[in-house]
Amino acid sequence: MVAGLRRDCQEVILEGCSGVVWESYKVDPFVKKMAEQFYAFQDKVEELLQIDEEVCTLCNICNS
Repeated sequence: MVAGLRRDCQEVILEGCSGVVWESYKVDPFVKKMAEQFYAFQDKVEELLQIDEEVCTLCNICNS
């Protein structure tokens, strides 16, 4: 569920480490792209944690 987004974040980090000269005009678009990727990843992780919590609650109800 989040593996693809995690990979996308890693690719953006690699791009920043190898392809962005930090004093160049490319920094702003890179930072925007990185923020978008990280927010998307964070949203999916939070969604997954919520689903996990709901599943655990249902399992506890069934086991009672």
